[in-house]
Amino acid sequence: MGADKLPTRANVLRQLGLSGNTVNEPRLTPSAISSGSEGLNGPVVSAVQDFEEKRRAMQRICVRPFVTDAKQVHFTVAQNWIEECGRQVDLPLNFCGGLLIIRLCRLIASPLEQSPEWMDAVREAAAAYDFAFLALGHADDEADLTRVRDGKPTRYVTHTDTRAVDGINLLLSGVTAMQEIINRWPTSAIRGADVRETSRHPLAVEIVEELISALREASFPILLDRAGMSHTSKAVASRGLTPIQVDSESLHRVEAFARHRAHTYFLRATRLATLLAGYSSIEPSLLEALSNIFRLWGFLGAATDDLQDIVDDFSAGIHSVCTVMAHLCVEQDPSLRPAFRRDLAEQLVRDQQERLARFFGTSEAVLDLAALLKLLDDIELRKALAHHFEGQGAQLAAAIYYTVNRYGFDPNLLVEIVSVVCRDPNFNLPDIYLTAIATVKDEMILKLINDQAGKFMTNYFLERFWPKAQI
Repeated sequence: MGADKLPTRANVLRQLGLSGNTVNEPRLTPSAISSGSEGLNGPVVSAVQDFEEKRRAMQRICVRPFVTDAKQVHFTVAQNWIEECGRQVDLPLNFCGGLLIIRLCRLIASPLEQSPEWMDAVREAAAAYDFAFLALGHADDEADLTRVRDGKPTRYVTHTDTRAVDGINLLLSGVTAMQEIINRWPTSAIRGADVRETSRHPLAVEIVEELISALREASFPILLDRAGMSHTSKAVASRGLTPIQVDSESLHRVEAFARHRAHTYFLRATRLATLLAGYSSIEPSLLEALSNIFRLWGFLGAATDDLQDIVDDFSAGIHSVCTVMAHLCVEQDPSLRPAFRRDLAEQLVRDQQERLARFFGTSEAVLDLAALLKLLDDIELRKALAHHFEGQGAQLAAAIYYTVNRYGFDPNLLVEIVSVVCRDPNFNLPDIYLTAIATVKDEMILKLINDQAGKFMTNYFLERFWPKAQI
């Protein structure tokens, strides 16, 4: 099954926004994900509405028997576990792959193809993607010792005896749901599909293979976590804070790990959206550009997650971006500390180092939140993170500029995802920035714009997610 089933689709998605305009070419060039050029597809339904419909689809998945005889007595317990997971476990804030699938499909496909039946199928497929990944989310929480998410205990804490079975059943439910969805796909919505042969999606095999690949690739870092290999390379001598290996590569290791997981999650969602919209693949140059955006965006997303979990990460002794940077702020070797902390008195650094060592790995039950936040302020952790993240943000801004101008990429897609994930309906990029990336060509001015965009993004999520003392 492939492009021969889809005579009005080119084989390869080239551009985000003008789908179906290159019928006779073997590849689609940039014309299926923009919303600012001729042939505009732009979404006519809000991201919030799509998100809510996807949530309802996830609820339907959790009560759907994941095998045909699931109501028989020997499957009843497993089925109950799945339904309990669906009722009691919300998706973490940073789970936005399903929403990305939906919004990309809306940008890729012609408005004429977005019938209610077709979009229902897209949303159910996106829900299946998130439902299956929810199982890996539980495993990731356990591997990282994440005890609290979004203010609630994680499932591995509340359901110690059932977490392994829960995970397996959730995976089975998500994969089974995807199979069922594509088996009853409203193929008539995809122009050129031969509905006389089957009602199944023409790229059904490819879609399931992509989902399985996504799950397999996402689970590998969890195995590294369980093996204790995720954030370390070769052993080096401890520099006084034994819980964390501190050297010139400390941040690189933990960031590479987080970036890989988030990048994989976003890129796999993009490939699934491409298949669901009826394209068999993405042109390599466009895929590379999107990959670069998702790599940088994924890192900032992971950093945002670390900010939300910073107190729990300290109490559990987890190697996150925030905890590693905190250790670097009090490192004995001045060359490893942030530049603005290199001239501090040795005694001050030693005192702060000892205070940090007392907090790191301390049971949450005895952790003094106010004292921890006071220490983080004393060691200037927020300032150190701001300097570090601003550089990453500037690189993301440059990647967005390149993809907007080369492929017609719509930056509002990122705005929508951030708005939903951060639960901030008022989030937006400054109008002056949106105007500049569409019009400015001077490299020096662009660098200034990208630097300011990096500061804007950094200030936003630091202000929104920096931990605050309980009143």
